[in-house]
Amino acid sequence: GRVLEAGAGTGRATAELVARGLAVHAVEHDPSMASVLSSRLPTVEVSVGGFETEPTDGPYDLLVSAQAWHWMDPHLRWARAASCLRPGAALALFWNLDLPGDDAQRALVQDAHDRWTPGIRVDDRPPVVDLLAEWPGPHLAELPEFTDLEARRYAWERSLSGADYVELLSTMSAYNVRPAEAREGLFAELREIVGDQILLDMETVLYLARRV
Repeated sequence: GRVLEAGAGTGRATAELVARGLAVHAVEHDPSMASVLSSRLPTVEVSVGGFETEPTDGPYDLLVSAQAWHWMDPHLRWARAASCLRPGAALALFWNLDLPGDDAQRALVQDAHDRWTPGIRVDDRPPVVDLLAEWPGPHLAELPEFTDLEARRYAWERSLSGADYVELLSTMSAYNVRPAEAREGLFAELREIVGDQILLDMETVLYLARRV
């Protein structure tokens, strides 16, 4: 089938789709990230622009968005998703959430955040058991264009050095919108706190729906 990926970034999720033999058309708003994606995955068709207008060659069998759906225009994204998919096709939206696994290390990491970037919580996982009660579940449930809504959790672990942990955080919008001085101060302190290793308890949350 044909796969459309919205907000593909530099192609981390795209590479996983390609590895499974899927033909992917990736849409990325930022030209620099789109260039990296094209270099990494030359077989992928890449459109530079907003998902709200690109591409125009549907319908597709699967629409995927990894860590990006919340950036799409809230007034357009759902109608646009429906228009890009054939009847019976699937919508898959997922996010990775993480939590430092060691209690003492987590407390130090959170304390550094509280001083440098107040408001950012290192535990960003949904506290509720029912993921369908969390966005985008309730919104999807109200859309007549989609059915068979379900949500899944996937637990895994990830080990990173202090430098790699900071590199991971530097890709996240919550940090990039903060003043550079606060961000760099936090990152410098986190490198010291983490040192050689931080073990992250990861959770991927996946929302699936089918086009009517």
